[in-house]
Amino acid sequence: MYKVLFISLFVIYSAESSPFIGKLSNVGTAVRNIGASLFSRMSGGKVPPLPPQVAEGDIIQQLEFMNKMLKQVRGFIMNPSPMIREKMRPYTQTLVDQIIPQFEQLQFTNEELKASYNMRPEDILKFRGLLADTIDVLKHMSSDMNKEPKKNC
Repeated sequence: MYKVLFISLFVIYSAESSPFIGKLSNVGTAVRNIGASLFSRMSGGKVPPLPPQVAEGDIIQQLEFMNKMLKQVRGFIMNPSPMIREKMRPYTQTLVDQIIPQFEQLQFTNEELKASYNMRPEDILKFRGLLADTIDVLKHMSSDMNKEPKKNC
């Protein structure tokens, strides 16, 4: 349903003036910023600004938000429109090249998560699951960039 809506919106507007294309750029930038911010925060570095609705959330809320955004970006990558795929490619490549290695380096014991982020055991499980899913989505994005998307009939 959403793909039909997005494709319809894309066909209606020209590429240069399309708010849809601008939105794609904003999604890619936001994902990149959120990924960098989360890594920085979890590794004790300086935290760059986040969108206000996310910045006030805890680290699990931020990771959930990023995970959902990455899944949306992955959907854009497999869009049948070559223009949309090409618009997303630089953002996706940045995520794949820079964010995956950073997330894969994150190693926390349960005690560190409890001490650093005041996480309860159920929060730790949720955090670990989200982090693993986020890395998995990023890895699939990497392979999806080289696949030919399925055409909708």
